Amino acid sequence: HIEEVRAQARKVAEVVRSNSHVSNVHLDWEEPSKVVKLTIDQDRARALGVSTAGVSRFLQSALSGIAVAQYREGDELIQIQQRGVLSDRTDLAGLGNLAIPTENGTSISLSQVATLSYGFEEGVIWRRNRLPTVTVRGDIYGSAQAVDVVQQILPQLAAVREQLPAGYLLETGGTVEDSSRGQNSVVAGLPLFLVVVLSLLMIQLRRFSRSVLVFLTAPLAMIGDTTFLLLFAQPFGFVAMLGTIALSGMIMRNSV
Repeated sequence: HIEEVRAQARKVAEVVRSNSHVSNVHLDWEEPSKVVKLTIDQDRARALGVSTAGVSRFLQSALSGIAVAQYREGDELIQIQQRGVLSDRTDLAGLGNLAIPTENGTSISLSQVATLSYGFEEGVIWRRNRLPTVTVRGDIYGSAQAVDVVQQILPQLAAVREQLPAGYLLETGGTVEDSSRGQNSVVAGLPLFLVVVLSLLMIQLRRFSRSVLVFLTAPLAMIGDTTFLLLFAQPFGFVAMLGTIALSGMIMRNSV
């Protein structure tokens, strides 16, 4: 499954890379890490007097180290670790020669009970909503906005989306997702905001006609907002929407 996710992400990256407004397209997953896999012969291990748990503890002690005691210095506790010498921890070729203690007091080499193999695996698996996820990232340069670039790319991704195997998803994230989430939160609270504003105007002006007249001055904020956004070639994003709401409130206050 991991390789399939990576393969589909490469297809998406090719489509994103074809857009002239995007540069430095890359995946957030790094190349697979080198690993050493240990396969224990259970029958032989039992015959020689060692267990899987014993081998695991020994390797952790020899390679990573385990805490065997604590040393107190003033009010600070210092862990005392036991681990193998540097040559045992850095010499991969000699890993099979490590001497493992047995239950009868003797020792055997690791290669007598286990087989070493080498391979690759993912060092870090990123997840989104608890699903393994590869994120295709890129930088937008020039005067292009993220929303406009995404709208250009999405139709080109339709073919990739149709060919996705069952259970695989293709979603938009980044600044576009964050902006959409922020706008949705503001829109969700807008009805309550309108009710509160109308109620306060009714309490202050005590006449419905006057309250409606003051409330109708709020759209005048769009004149100033639109002028400055067009003048400086800026999009009507989340910050601009908050500014419009604030300016509308100031206009209604001055109208009272």
